[in-house]
Amino acid sequence: MAKSDYLISLPEASERMGWDAESMRQAIRNDKLSFATGYQQDSGKWVFVVDRNAFEKCLAGTKDLFK
Repeated sequence: MAKSDYLISLPEASERMGWDAESMRQAIRNDKLSFATGYQQDSGKWVFVVDRNAFEKCLAGTKDLFK
């Protein structure tokens, strides 16, 4: 998969934050994180989207991590 200027993978985000990926998925499903969103497809599978710019601002401390 090509690297995006706008999105970051959930595994990369969880690794950089020092969180396990499942904890991050659960927080996204519960709409708790300011830098990511998730939605459930008709098949029941979840898709997670992490905004690279918002994530970097959270890591830098210029944006709140939680909603």
